[in-house]
Amino acid sequence: MSRPILQLQNGANWTSIWSYSAQAASAPDARPGSTLPIPLITVPFLLENDIIAISAISPSAPSTWRFAGRIAKKISTGIVTGGLPDTTVSDRKALLLDRINLYRFTRLTDTYALEIEPPYYFKDIALNLWIYTGVDSDTTSEQLNRIEFAVDEIVR
Repeated sequence: MSRPILQLQNGANWTSIWSYSAQAASAPDARPGSTLPIPLITVPFLLENDIIAISAISPSAPSTWRFAGRIAKKISTGIVTGGLPDTTVSDRKALLLDRINLYRFTRLTDTYALEIEPPYYFKDIALNLWIYTGVDSDTTSEQLNRIEFAVDEIVR
């Protein structure tokens, strides 16, 4: 059985690539202190790495809150419906508050977009995104490399 070979614990294998913060806008003609939901947040570039980490904090959130929204991977399929060419992949994931969240997405395309949907009741959010740049292989590829090397040695 194939097992991944990763070095996630090595901080040198992570690169911070994006930070973002947003505040909810005041709701016009509403009760004092009412705000509009923070709009959907899209990382402004395409990602290639399947292993990412993202942290979310909300300074105004009570310490008992744990949920910080959802993240979704979006890919381009070439199918256009209603003028929108992007498709949301079915692996939408929960984003936890005040934690570093680790995700490994299934590779379907070379690049993908990432969207973050904060809860409607959040007044502010700060996000940090890292990509994993370390070794990403599995035991099957390691074994195949050894076999290929052995065959090359025999042929020589």
